[in-house]
Amino acid sequence: MFYERFCSLCESIHKKPTTVILELGISKASGTRWKNGAIPKEPALNKISQYFGVSIDYLLGKTDSKNETASIQAALFNGEQPPEEAWQEVERFIEFVKDKYGIK
Repeated sequence: MFYERFCSLCESIHKKPTTVILELGISKASGTRWKNGAIPKEPALNKISQYFGVSIDYLLGKTDSKNETASIQAALFNGEQPPEEAWQEVERFIEFVKDKYGIK
């Protein structure tokens, strides 16, 4: 699911996946692993999410809504781009709440 969505996003901006991977400072080997079904680690997911302006949940196929991240950032950070550490805390809290209430 991830790689298909990643490729679709790349196509939407008329770039090849390898081009985007290199622009983000990610190794080609990581791209090959993704193509073979691996899921990117959190730092890569964050970069990709921010690059395309979509949520990590969208990238992972957990939702079909592309802009959950933008909505949450607007609500929490007055529409400004939060520092990376702040956004990571928000994501951890979201996962905590989802786990607590059994939400997948």
